[in-house]
Amino acid sequence: MTSPEDGETYVVGDTVQFRAEVNSRQLIEIAHDGDWRWTSDLDGELGYSPLVLRTDLSVGEHLITIRVRNSGGYVLRDQAMIHVEPAGN
Repeated sequence: MTSPEDGETYVVGDTVQFRAEVNSRQLIEIAHDGDWRWTSDLDGELGYSPLVLRTDLSVGEHLITIRVRNSGGYVLRDQAMIHVEPAGN
């Protein structure tokens, strides 16, 4: 996961960029045939590609997870905790 970074803070309505890359040559097939899935423990499913933009995250602490699975069943995961504050704080 290249973004968001663990510990980042956003204001409700901000555009949050979710981006992930696969850097290992052995795992590069994941980037091409992978099943990408971004989730938030508060808001559920966020998107299904290496790059997702969202402006509708709920206020609160979010554990963001990216899970990528290739056709052979190999799974990579990464997580980051972010905070979304109410507007005007």
